[in-house]
Amino acid sequence: DFGQGVSENRTGYAASYYPGTTNQAEAVNIKVTAGQITTGIDIVLSPTRTATVSGAAIDANGQPLRRGNVMLMPRNSSGVFMPQAGGPIRADGTFSISNVAPGEYTVRAMTIPSSPGMAPEQLTANISVAGADVTGVILSPLRPIKVTGRITLDPPGTWIDAAAIRVMAQPRNPNPMFFTAGTTPPITKDDFTFELTSGSGAVLLRAFPSAPGGPGATTWSVKSVRYDGKEIIDSGIELSDGRDVDGVELVITNRQQIVTGVVTNAKSEPVLDASVTFFPQSPDEWSGPTRRIGG
Repeated sequence: DFGQGVSENRTGYAASYYPGTTNQAEAVNIKVTAGQITTGIDIVLSPTRTATVSGAAIDANGQPLRRGNVMLMPRNSSGVFMPQAGGPIRADGTFSISNVAPGEYTVRAMTIPSSPGMAPEQLTANISVAGADVTGVILSPLRPIKVTGRITLDPPGTWIDAAAIRVMAQPRNPNPMFFTAGTTPPITKDDFTFELTSGSGAVLLRAFPSAPGGPGATTWSVKSVRYDGKEIIDSGIELSDGRDVDGVELVITNRQQIVTGVVTNAKSEPVLDASVTFFPQSPDEWSGPTRRIGG
């Protein structure tokens, strides 16, 4: 019984978000304008029936995971990563998390490598909580997903050592639990083809020289990422468990655009000690790694 020893009291105050929901995916952003005061932002804590989530973590050899922790992470959240709850893994591989509010979650655990150089395993399961206890959840390991493709230079023929280019898969949304399966490091071959492994989820593909030069060195940036005939440089690609991806085209360029201007204060006087940051007008592009924010 994965839920032994858990209190029968299922009523509590779950974490609440504006305008009054316990589901992080339903939370609404609050617009705050510079120099103004935003009022009327009331968040009411409402009693809700919480649940206990219990189960077991099983490694790739079919053996119980004997140490570590599990985390509940809301699925389809639109903002900053925020674990909802968590708990330790017992010596027999079982776990139990109480006081879980209704919602859609991913349950995750990460193995602790037994020796240096070994990659950790990520164990996951997706669940729905609607007030009743969720029992018998089995966290099983994910197979790393292989992503392969080719790097193209713009302008063509521009010299750069292929071995110096590193292609990385970054989570589209902030997520410290994102799994970059380290069984093999990213590889870029002499013919500018690349290969990397990643965990599942929505990722952005980026490339950069592994050892940038000093002053005066050529600066490279990502110009385009295409897959299956579509531009995915900003939308990224959804990696599914156990399904490898081939045929990604990643274009990097040394053609840089320069933006100049003047920073002034309220009296139109030049400000000499200011820093300038560029960011998209769309708030949807403010979170996660992005090529559109700079300074």
